[in-house]
Amino acid sequence: MLSYLATRVFSRAYAPISSSAALLLTANARQHGVARTFLTSASVATPAAKDPKTETKPKPKSKTESAPRAKRRTSAQVKADNLTKKRERAAAARAKAKAAKEKAKEKTKEHEKEKTRKAKELARKKAQEAKLTDPVARLKLPLKKLKITKEDLPPKSSPNMYNLFIQKSFKLPEGDDAPLKERFEQASKALGQRWAQMDEASKQPLREEAQRLRQEYEKQVFEWYSKTNPRVVQAMRVQGVSVPIAPTEFKRPQAPYLKFHLEHHGSVEVPADLDPRLHLGYRAKKTGEMWRALSEEEKARAQAEYTKELDEFRKRQQQSRVETNA
Repeated sequence: MLSYLATRVFSRAYAPISSSAALLLTANARQHGVARTFLTSASVATPAAKDPKTETKPKPKSKTESAPRAKRRTSAQVKADNLTKKRERAAAARAKAKAAKEKAKEKTKEHEKEKTRKAKELARKKAQEAKLTDPVARLKLPLKKLKITKEDLPPKSSPNMYNLFIQKSFKLPEGDDAPLKERFEQASKALGQRWAQMDEASKQPLREEAQRLRQEYEKQVFEWYSKTNPRVVQAMRVQGVSVPIAPTEFKRPQAPYLKFHLEHHGSVEVPADLDPRLHLGYRAKKTGEMWRALSEEEKARAQAEYTKELDEFRKRQQQSRVETNA
């Protein structure tokens, strides 16, 4: 409105004014035409804010108002629906029974498999135990797996005369509250001193008894080697079981010269001024000279004895192999 007045009304009112002043006045009026006032601006109606307290809410539907009624089914439709439901229930029951039957069948099958597996495992264990305990089959096993029974164990070594003295005289001191270890050490020390003070006449009965027990032990060892398979003896050595030294009859016979050397090696006298490191070589040299000094008949007799012993040894070895492979 102000721009209109500046361009239309004021220009005519101030017409007598010079044209330059009129243009300037008109430009200023246009520049300030954007600043409107409540007198020149049109009034705009603004809606009032709604009060939530006084705002009307839509009325809820009453309980009496219900959904539209469905169309009533005929008796044929009801019968058809009941028949369909009955068929569905029957089909579900058949499927359930079939699933239960399949599950029971699968469970029975797994049970049979487990039963068969256990039977096979039990049979395998029994066969293995029979193989380990069978006197013939177990000899075919490797030496480390060959089971050593209680009957296979060798006889216990015989005690010497000092052990016999300890067995007969050892007794823990009574009436002493000291620990068992200290009492045992005191008793052992006292017996050692008592043994050192004994003379040879007092030790003679113990020596004779020890010799008698030693002879019995050697006899038991000979019998044990006679009845024990050589493979079992070899398995004991491999498994770390203590085995007594084999008698001469069960060892491989020595060659004639070696046997002669061992028999006469200790009888060679060594010069006193000889270096101890040369004693062995000196004795070997002397026994060699003694062997060469023998007659041919003596050498032949030694060779024949060696051949006989070797044949007997090979027969025993062959017999043990036959028992092992039987």
